[in-house]
Amino acid sequence: MRRIAGMICTITFLLAGLAQADLIPPQQVKAEARMAQNPNLYDRSDQYCLNKKIKAACLIDAHPVLGGGPGRCERLIDRNTWTIDLQCQVDDLVLPEGPENAPFYPPHDFCSNGKVPPAFVSTMACPPQRTIPADRFCQGRQIGQACTLEYRSSKGKPGSVAGQCQRIQEFDDFYFAGWRQAQRTVIVCRPPGPAPVRQWTERSLLKKLLN
Repeated sequence: MRRIAGMICTITFLLAGLAQADLIPPQQVKAEARMAQNPNLYDRSDQYCLNKKIKAACLIDAHPVLGGGPGRCERLIDRNTWTIDLQCQVDDLVLPEGPENAPFYPPHDFCSNGKVPPAFVSTMACPPQRTIPADRFCQGRQIGQACTLEYRSSKGKPGSVAGQCQRIQEFDDFYFAGWRQAQRTVIVCRPPGPAPVRQWTERSLLKKLLN
């Protein structure tokens, strides 16, 4: 898993990209078929779900803003490896707000005459911005200065945490005649410390057969 906070991996553009390109990766079709054929099958697990069963309780030991909290072990398909992964999915996800109206910037070959296709104009731009946008908690502050991040979880629970203004890169994967990645540089308020990183363990062939 990429960094849960600071490098937020979303699929905001997936549906628009699929509609525009009208294509689904054949690897995805194959992986989904494998999942459907065997509800207990997975290829690898993260450290939070190692030796656990599907739907078992799990815990990512980190602040919720960084992607931590209690959750359940769920099967998901990794778009890079096309493996079926058993990974801890936090029950009450926190997605801190970013700078308003700060677009993502796709690869150069995605832009035509300095513009993105019509389906993506509301979320992407070409070329990259010259000034780095900041969220409302770091407006008028320098990188490294103290800030207080206010947030609301996916279940509507409000909270706040002391942090620092950090310059980070955010990434967004989208599908348009193949998987691509857009990115942007922003200044945001985040609590100190690194975000948790998933470490993968391959499941043995014997365990796959026995389930």
